[in-house]
Amino acid sequence: MGGGAAAASGAGVALHAGVTRTTLALGQSLQAMVWIAAGSALAAPTLVALGSGSGSANTAALLAWGGLCTVTGVLAAVSGTLFGVLATRERHLFRYFKDR
Repeated sequence: MGGGAAAASGAGVALHAGVTRTTLALGQSLQAMVWIAAGSALAAPTLVALGSGSGSANTAALLAWGGLCTVTGVLAAVSGTLFGVLATRERHLFRYFKDR
């Protein structure tokens, strides 16, 4: 699921079925971690290849900056997923599907 209306609809169905918010947040976080790991697995070798191929004195700075951006992206994805789960209310979802 990961985000948007798909995550909201999954959260609403789960909440309606009696799943606790803690279990739902854990499940959504694990799903997000799968695509985060896939993105990081692609970003890391690309970053190393670009950094080692530059041949300049700024290689360490390039690798540090790329690593910082990757870590920031991971934290943003996890916190966004958790915020989406915790902010979802059944009444919002009912209104969304009713107006659809």
